Amino acid sequence: MHQANRAGWNEGAARYAEVVERDIEFLRNGGTNLGEPEHAFLADLSQWCGRAIHLQCAGGTDTLSLWNYGAREVVGVDISDLMIDCARQKSAALGAPAL
Repeated sequence: MHQANRAGWNEGAARYAEVVERDIEFLRNGGTNLGEPEHAFLADLSQWCGRAIHLQCAGGTDTLSLWNYGAREVVGVDISDLMIDCARQKSAALGAPAL
């Protein structure tokens, strides 16, 4: 069942691969995917967050949004190796301290 779930997410990863360059530009320009309710809880991450861990990170845009919001390091975890690859491409292009 676990492998079938991974296969399903890998199939959906094609959508994320199509927008890697767009997401890199968005993030490079300081963009974040964080919504208004999240802003109130996170405030300025640079004041208190050394490492943010984001579960189900998919293509990494939300994870790297946490970095843009001030986390010194971010860690993304996902079941899809293809989505992790998209996230790694973004992280490398941005020079982000991300795992």
